[in-house]
Amino acid sequence: MKTAIFEYGKGAELTSVMSEGTNKSQLITAIEIANSRIQNSLDISARVLYVADGEIKASGIAGVVQVTKDLELEIIPKFLGSEAEDWKATLYLLSTLSKYGSILTSEKIHSNSSYLNSLYEIAGRILAENYTRFNRKPIRQYRKEVFYDFSIDGEIDFDDYYNLNAEGIKQSTVKFDRSNIFNGTIQTAMKIVLPYVSDNKVRHILKTAIMSFGKQNTVIGKKQRVPSRNSEWKNTYNLAYDICHGLGSSFEFGQMLAPGFVVDTWKLWEWLLTVGIEIGAKKNVVPQALTYFGYKEFRNTKYKVNVFPDVAIYKNAGDAIPCFLVDAKYKLLPEEKNGEVLRADLYEAYAFCKATKCKTILLAYPTEVREDESAGTVRIISKYHIGDIIVYAVKISFGSIRTKGGIFTFGNNLFGGLESALTY
Repeated sequence: MKTAIFEYGKGAELTSVMSEGTNKSQLITAIEIANSRIQNSLDISARVLYVADGEIKASGIAGVVQVTKDLELEIIPKFLGSEAEDWKATLYLLSTLSKYGSILTSEKIHSNSSYLNSLYEIAGRILAENYTRFNRKPIRQYRKEVFYDFSIDGEIDFDDYYNLNAEGIKQSTVKFDRSNIFNGTIQTAMKIVLPYVSDNKVRHILKTAIMSFGKQNTVIGKKQRVPSRNSEWKNTYNLAYDICHGLGSSFEFGQMLAPGFVVDTWKLWEWLLTVGIEIGAKKNVVPQALTYFGYKEFRNTKYKVNVFPDVAIYKNAGDAIPCFLVDAKYKLLPEEKNGEVLRADLYEAYAFCKATKCKTILLAYPTEVREDESAGTVRIISKYHIGDIIVYAVKISFGSIRTKGGIFTFGNNLFGGLESALTY
């Protein structure tokens, strides 16, 4: 059974999702286990999937989660309407690009072919782009190779010297090359997604990469830790590992299976805005800049009080004061009709501006994209004048960005819209 619920919204009644042979106590236990699994995947301590008032509810996450073998939950982000389309593929893309998502490879989600194909398409593009970026610094490791040859080119085990072999004398050598578990996993993942990639350029890159990795004697096995000297390959390897364990085609009762996934929504929203502004501005963008605000006295000791504006945009590199600040707000405006913003958000915005000496800040709230808009469109809701500081409340359209260049379109629309809002 597939059931859709909204993050922070009305949940699904327990009695309506219980399958035959499952009682209420068993279902609650399964929900608790699923919650723990999600917490571990996202490395968070807050309870995100739970039962309240007889309903299954979700807070702070979105995605597709398997609760029992008969129950799958689609957790829709709170700001999307019931008619929202393509949100799963978009969130999946963001979960692989950012560090605030996790692919639940142990969960086999019954999926239609279009959903699974879109995951392959996205995964293939990410693997191709990362290979293009990092292939000049490949992962190499030492390995011992045993071979037979009549010419002596390695160490001989004299215990086996007199054991005749048609191919020659048994020898061993140590090589430092690209044949290892990491490259083998990435190569295998590329082979899995290649048939589903439609973009000819991406297909060509994947084919070239598969050939360049050469022969890999790979048993995927348990996930390994990427060596620190090759840390840039970490996300690529992790995605490839997930593909090999969760995205391989399989069928059950005539239905395709795909992995579940979840995202930490408020952190993901902050990350998306930061990346979008960096793409649009192209330079002089500082995320999470530590800024001194004051100090606290406690037991004759002074402690610094710092603030961390989400994004600070400067006109020129080296400027001391930002042109404007952006603070990501993953929440719904309580009174959108009159543009009212929570006082706590205003106080925080004022503190950011006072600490940085900046006069302008935009509070960015997510909203569903309209038919006449594209992802990243900025809508101005209201404008506050607090002394000499101006606080804008704006809504950012969150729509499909999984198409080719989608995240760049989002970023350019976003930054252009924020700049335009400053003249409002």
